[in-house]
Amino acid sequence: MADEACGPAVMSSYTGKARKNVRIDLLPPDRRLASKATDCRCCITRRIRCDRTIPQCQKCQIRGFSCPGFPVLHLRWDQGVASRGHLTGKKVPVLREKHQSKKHDSNGFEYLDSSETRRALTSTSLDLVNQQLSRSLSEKLLQHFLSNVAFRLTWLDGPSNPWRSLVFPLASRSPCLRLSILGLAAAHLSAIATEHDQSSMMEVNARIRNQILKVLSQQMRFELHKTPASFDTTPGNSSLIETLASMVVLCYGEMHIPGSNYWKLHLRACRAIIERHDLQKLYRQSQNAVLRFFIKEVVDLETFGNVSVFTTDLTTREYMSDSPAPNDQPWTFTALINDITVAERSQYDNHGTLSTPALENVDMRYWYVKILSAYDKATSMNTLLATENESMATPFHAIIEAHYYACLLYSYQAMMPQERETGELQSIFDSLWQIVGSLATNPSLQFAHDIFFPLFIAGTECQTREQCSQIEALFMQSISATGFWCNYSVLQFLRLLWNQTDVEGEMNWIQFARLNKARISTFCVF
Repeated sequence: MADEACGPAVMSSYTGKARKNVRIDLLPPDRRLASKATDCRCCITRRIRCDRTIPQCQKCQIRGFSCPGFPVLHLRWDQGVASRGHLTGKKVPVLREKHQSKKHDSNGFEYLDSSETRRALTSTSLDLVNQQLSRSLSEKLLQHFLSNVAFRLTWLDGPSNPWRSLVFPLASRSPCLRLSILGLAAAHLSAIATEHDQSSMMEVNARIRNQILKVLSQQMRFELHKTPASFDTTPGNSSLIETLASMVVLCYGEMHIPGSNYWKLHLRACRAIIERHDLQKLYRQSQNAVLRFFIKEVVDLETFGNVSVFTTDLTTREYMSDSPAPNDQPWTFTALINDITVAERSQYDNHGTLSTPALENVDMRYWYVKILSAYDKATSMNTLLATENESMATPFHAIIEAHYYACLLYSYQAMMPQERETGELQSIFDSLWQIVGSLATNPSLQFAHDIFFPLFIAGTECQTREQCSQIEALFMQSISATGFWCNYSVLQFLRLLWNQTDVEGEMNWIQFARLNKARISTFCVF
């Protein structure tokens, strides 16, 4: 019964015939290990000693279980009531001095004046930076963020990269955001570093994360006492912007940690703030570039996460196409992915069967025109790039073509699932596969973070074991290059799809995922 509690059987492609047990002392000594204080939940449930191999322990893999990974701590965006000490009975861990002014909200609850609150939080955050990191380590992490992390967070790096031009200057004024950026840099280093450096960076990231969560929980409680009309979104004056920005950065940090799903928690917290204060409406009214940028980041992350969410109440039903970042304006493939996902969920909601027959109101020419328009805009961006750096223009054009064919294939999978065996769909896949092959033989590490969605869509239509192996190798190569271990969950889904039974093999990946959603965790193709 303990084995059954661990979840569905998932046979790894690296595992042959299942064995009864594995001796930890016989495993490779140079394998990546989780913290010594951490065992995976599956091994804890089975009451056996975990070998703590990252990203999945071997004891789960040889039994065919889906290893849940190695969470460092349980996160909650709320607080309880202190039961002892100076803060007994307090929900907010701040001691109020007699000279502090007190105010009350409409319900009669007492809270600190906002100016004093900001000074207290800023002072606390500065102390945390000084306590947690040495100056040399702090400078090392900041430089690593600017040189090796910022360019991975945009489709195309350049002088107008908003993570350098907008976010980094704000971090110099916001200790809370600065601490989050340091944690992101440490998480990225731990994801790409050698085993010796990895453990130390994981420890640094965990220490920073624990502290920043305390600060954010405290800051969010103060924000709850404000009304949306009271927010000042001018540059440098809004703690709301700093809170949202810090949580987005935390989300990216968790996406670099193998086995972590806490990015979902941070993303839900971001969405809660956006909805409570109607920030998407403010997005179109405000001139604050930082606020607009981070709202757009949340929507983009949700778009790539919603690909595996099969409900009709998606948070991004109306995608914001007017991007605040100049270098992202022509890149409309993300909006297309959102539109296709929303249309498929609506179509299924109206029809309600896994094997949707041809519908007369589905006009694929409409989607072809939209995808072609996105391709033209992205190509114009590449033309400008060619005038500045011709060596970058050629590999980036391959990325544009890969997204074009991936979106076209995704539209057919979503709107016309019965067309899976047609010659037109096969022709689209062949074109996409040809580009995937060129990326495999001539990899461009500079754009490794841009190919996960095309790889995923190509993987859903693989027809031979050799094609599956090539997709798997490209996924692992790109994960190692970028540090985005959230995409390992995407690869796990593809392995499930490739090992499906003959009956399930007649379905495309969307139908398969919907049929098996009880045993498939949501993932983010980022």
